[in-house]
Amino acid sequence: MVLTLGALDHTHEAAFERIDTVFLVFFLLEIIVRLRRAGWRWLRQPWNLLDTTIILLALLPVLGDGITVLRIARLCRLINLGRHVSHFKERLDMRVW
Repeated sequence: MVLTLGALDHTHEAAFERIDTVFLVFFLLEIIVRLRRAGWRWLRQPWNLLDTTIILLALLPVLGDGITVLRIARLCRLINLGRHVSHFKERLDMRVW
């Protein structure tokens, strides 16, 4: 409804965008609380996964430039890969001997 009012009334567009951002942050906090309470298994429900995806996609304009989001995604991928480095190193050491 807020987005519809923002599209119809351009005189208060900044206020409507702020209200939209407040709702977005509220829903993001809700997702964070639910993930902390139920863990990642909460995302196994299709509706929960859909809601989370929609909220994360809606955050893209709020976070800023799309390049920044891609850099954050790449950093997360490197962090995830870093968890497995010791495992790869052990396998390489076993092959050398």
